[in-house]
Amino acid sequence: MKRILISALTVFLSLSLCFSAYAETTQTELKESERETLISDIGLDEEELEDMPPHILQALIDQGAKKIGSKTVTHKFDEGQSEMNKSLAKKKDEEDDFSEIELKAKAFEVKSDRSGYRKYYLYGKFEWSEPPIWTLTDKMSIGYPVTSKFFMPMTSRGKPDDHENRYCTKPAFKKKWECEDSSKASDWDPGIGVAAEYDLQMGNRQLHSGYISQYVYADKNERGTINIKFQYGHKIIGGSVSVSYRPVGLSLQPATTTQVADFGIEFKYPEL
Repeated sequence: MKRILISALTVFLSLSLCFSAYAETTQTELKESERETLISDIGLDEEELEDMPPHILQALIDQGAKKIGSKTVTHKFDEGQSEMNKSLAKKKDEEDDFSEIELKAKAFEVKSDRSGYRKYYLYGKFEWSEPPIWTLTDKMSIGYPVTSKFFMPMTSRGKPDDHENRYCTKPAFKKKWECEDSSKASDWDPGIGVAAEYDLQMGNRQLHSGYISQYVYADKNERGTINIKFQYGHKIIGGSVSVSYRPVGLSLQPATTTQVADFGIEFKYPEL
């Protein structure tokens, strides 16, 4: 029995050491030469280097990316949108009715892996600076007009490829974020955009952040100036955030129990 316990303990410690090593390697800091490339060649600044996940930064280097557009905004959501909401939340101060979120968007042109086409990387991030009271299922979307003639790569099953979204959470008293990645879009249309959903975790002073990203292609002869619309839909009370499909771009629908923050970036293409 003693030998079994010792063996089990040995296996546990070995697995723990392996996991720790893996965690450390996945959080490896950028080399100075890589940071220089990201700043001087790709067009990012120091704040953006700290803000974006290392694996995305590495991919931008590998793909010879060039930043062609970016925007950062903050938005306040009214968590006590109605008297019923205020009663349910048992609020005492109207100032407490508001939560705040920081939203960021970026666009890059990258080296294309398809002959005759140009390739672009669209990235949107959210981080709650004042945690929401209602922790339901929110969504973030990237929408572009059908006239841009952008299109998404498809998997063999006919679903969006080269898509990634991440949701991270942590209690305010903890140092490390716990993150979950997905390659599945919640809503999409190949000609007008894509959306991802985030199941916000409950908790006292729980912090939330995440991102959505999508690669798109355009014919190499297509050129012009374009607006890309980014939106964050915050759900209050219950239900799910609805999506509309319009020629001007995929959009999140405001409703009595859905508040939507939207903003856009503008850029000329091609850049490379």
